[in-house]
Amino acid sequence: MALRNDINAETKADLVAFNSAADGQAYILLGETAKGDTPIRFYYYDVASTATVDGENVLSTTGMGNVGRYIKETIEQVNSDWLASSGNALILNKPTIPTALRQERYSGTTNASGVYSITYGTTFASEPNVQFNIKGGTNKMTILLTSSTTSGCSFLVEARADVLGLLPSYSNVNGAAVKVLVTEA
Repeated sequence: MALRNDINAETKADLVAFNSAADGQAYILLGETAKGDTPIRFYYYDVASTATVDGENVLSTTGMGNVGRYIKETIEQVNSDWLASSGNALILNKPTIPTALRQERYSGTTNASGVYSITYGTTFASEPNVQFNIKGGTNKMTILLTSSTTSGCSFLVEARADVLGLLPSYSNVNGAAVKVLVTEA
């Protein structure tokens, strides 16, 4: 099959008046009455066509002595499909979406030693990110992550007591409400 060059026609009148059309040749129509006044459309010349001229899908061929017709080539609009793996609907540059992160929430109270410990239901592949806070504590309470592994973590809650002229002292807090968010790293 030989390749042919497409021919541009600035307006519909230019295409209809063209007198050197070749059977099967594609023509690019750049406008209705002026270049760019409509979206680009594609037509091909069919020398044997006697289709009824409608001014849009079928154009006359006055330049060719009204032999044949210019037939509009329908260009199908394809909606992109996120899940398509081939074909026109395939999105070529879609980003890779990471799998959902595993998050677990825990809450509880410290024991008499001021410790709150968690054992995860399922071991994490690597040490997770642990965020924690004391619910309803005072500004003299501190919470410290004392251990963190792939299978669990522990916290120590202490209360600071300031004694005039001495260094502060710390005591373990029994019954402190602790909230924890564990996120897969």
